[in-house]
Amino acid sequence: MASFARMDEQTSPRPASAGEGQGQRQLLLALALLLAYGLFIQMPAWNEYSRYDLVRAVVEEGRTTIDSFHMNTGDKAFKDGHYYSDKAPGTAILGIPVYGVLKAASALGGTPTPDEVDAVAALAWAISGLTTVALVVLLVRFLIPITGEPWALFMGVAFGLGSIAFPFATMLFGHALSAATLFAAFWLLHRWRRTAGRWEPVLAGFLAGWSVLTEIPVGLG
Repeated sequence: MASFARMDEQTSPRPASAGEGQGQRQLLLALALLLAYGLFIQMPAWNEYSRYDLVRAVVEEGRTTIDSFHMNTGDKAFKDGHYYSDKAPGTAILGIPVYGVLKAASALGGTPTPDEVDAVAALAWAISGLTTVALVVLLVRFLIPITGEPWALFMGVAFGLGSIAFPFATMLFGHALSAATLFAAFWLLHRWRRTAGRWEPVLAGFLAGWSVLTEIPVGLG
């Protein structure tokens, strides 16, 4: 509790120029991470295809059964004559609008929809990559009052590029999204201790719920 009290004391208003400088450095860090995550394309496996098949089924056929696409994965359930993805739906739900935009852009450009490997890579970057970047930025902002900006940026880089977060940021799993939404919920509640606003607890609750919707074991922790 004492450490949190010190954090509150250290978050006194800073000069506008200092805040702008920090924002610029965090933006550069975010862009660098986005580039790094986009450069590495993983070969999809059953786990990713299971989520991808659900996305395709909803966008292309308007249903949640994956009968037309299930042959590429063993991570599926069979009930009443239909195949279903056996993964928590949080990642796939966010993937639906992304894949819809991808298909629409391909149609407008007169090009075919990307194949499975490229489509999964695009979804992974848009969902896992972007949310991991958001997690890193929030982590840096959380740490600055405790460690100072240099160490906070170092820890952000170390987490984003030197931990298991890096590979998961390039894969269409639920780990990156659930970690990001759960930490964002924590960050909002920590912010709420200072601001006493009305929207932070509501949004934090939504994000924590989405974390469980993405990876059900999160609810057990």
